[in-house]
Amino acid sequence: MASDGRLESARVLRWGDPRESGTYGLHPFGGVLDGEASFGGYTIPARLRAGWGFGTPAYRESFRFEITGASFSRSR
Repeated sequence: MASDGRLESARVLRWGDPRESGTYGLHPFGGVLDGEASFGGYTIPARLRAGWGFGTPAYRESFRFEITGASFSRSR
């Protein structure tokens, strides 16, 4: 986490078979959040690069996304 509170990266153990070996288990998965955007008064992480093996030498980026719009509703 950045000194100003921004989330810079996230890593979790995710169930899957990243090597496509036929053996499933928990494997490191995560990515880097490299941009933010504000929508409706909320600032959220808006760009992410992620993949299996995050934080290890075996890291393979498998997807990227960018949030270009968001709406929020308030609970009562």
